[in-house]
Amino acid sequence: MELANYALKEGIKRVVIFYKAQDIYSESLMQAFTKAFKNKGGKVVRSRNLADPKLDASYEVYLSVVQDEAHAAVFFPNIELISTVINMARAREQQKIPKYLGKNLRLLGGDALYGVDTLKLGNEALEGLVLAIPWSPEASYSKKFAQRACNQWGQGISWRTAASYDATLAFIQAILESKNPSRQSVLEKLKSIKLPADKTSGDALAFQDGEPRNKTPVLVKIVPGSGDKCSDSERSRYHFQKVD
Repeated sequence: MELANYALKEGIKRVVIFYKAQDIYSESLMQAFTKAFKNKGGKVVRSRNLADPKLDASYEVYLSVVQDEAHAAVFFPNIELISTVINMARAREQQKIPKYLGKNLRLLGGDALYGVDTLKLGNEALEGLVLAIPWSPEASYSKKFAQRACNQWGQGISWRTAASYDATLAFIQAILESKNPSRQSVLEKLKSIKLPADKTSGDALAFQDGEPRNKTPVLVKIVPGSGDKCSDSERSRYHFQKVD
């Protein structure tokens, strides 16, 4: 997992994970990160349910920094819990924790946190947050598609738009290759659909176990600046920049 590899390369060896319990998406990301991180020598010192109504953002940051001695907090929320993540990011500067300690707690996360609302609501509290996402307009394989989309619509697009575009192309191809298209025949045909990179949002597409396997994960970081008109930041004070 790219996010786990990045953490270890950055010297992050102890993390606390915040996720939504009993949420398939959130738990799957948490488990994948944990496995990759531990296999390479990292340690998950604690995990916490972001949806717990008793969760206190300030106290969780305090525990992570002082008790757990964590190098980073890793967030795998669903969209509904983004505000909780932002509250925790703001709590890094609370009075209970010396400022230099709070700032030493790095922030990592999953693709649910990628979006204009995150930038606008988080502002400086989320500066430096690193996310793993399926697609970025700055990635080498996607630049041409991202530029065409920007020229057509006058603004940047997100990985969600790129994924929807690829899914639509795959369904169209599956329908065309089905002799008598039906729900069952199209779904069956999807398993064998393969599209070259020049026909997608930037990377070749194929399916495995019913899921598309065309995306090379990309890491992005929240940095100051509005970015250009194609950056999908809607000219907010911060934008997502690809991590080299």
